[in-house]
Amino acid sequence: MKNFTISGLFLLLTASFFTASAQVKQLAYNAFQTDVEHVIMDYPNSFQHFIGEELVKNPQSTDYSSLLKIRGSEDCRITKYPSVKKNFYSFQSVLLTAEEFETAKEKFHSYYNQLAGLSVRFANQTLRLKGEYEAPDDSKKFTSVLFATSGDGDFSKKLKVELLMEYVLMEWKVKLLIYEKEREDDELPAVSSK
Repeated sequence: MKNFTISGLFLLLTASFFTASAQVKQLAYNAFQTDVEHVIMDYPNSFQHFIGEELVKNPQSTDYSSLLKIRGSEDCRITKYPSVKKNFYSFQSVLLTAEEFETAKEKFHSYYNQLAGLSVRFANQTLRLKGEYEAPDDSKKFTSVLFATSGDGDFSKKLKVELLMEYVLMEWKVKLLIYEKEREDDELPAVSSK
């Protein structure tokens, strides 16, 4: 009887260890969430730590490669929009390109689940992403979830994180956008004289 009790106790402790271990792993961020967190943390710096080589220069914007690649993404870039008062920057990542609507829809939902509730800790505050899921519909050709950021001050009000799915040239694309609130009405873009 004593051996049975010791064996039973051992099995119970082993089962509780693996259950606790699974819960800890569930709380840990995955690579996608960690990469998104790093991009958001550099938002106050206008993504300056991640700006790579110039890719495309247009009169109203310039695209740069991003030195930080969100793992599993197809393309990551930072776009600069010049303005009279200050330049605005956005980060864009093409997370998936698929011919099948259902494949893109599943990935869109998976990425939404990973972003919803994501916390990003800064020196003086923690931001948490909150957004209401909207299921993509292949008749719409475009679905977007705009995540609000909880927190105090202009910083959290200006930061926008958007997950979108769109139909472009016979393919479905899932993208992540991180950007500052659009410029105010009185701010005009700087136009190159070239």
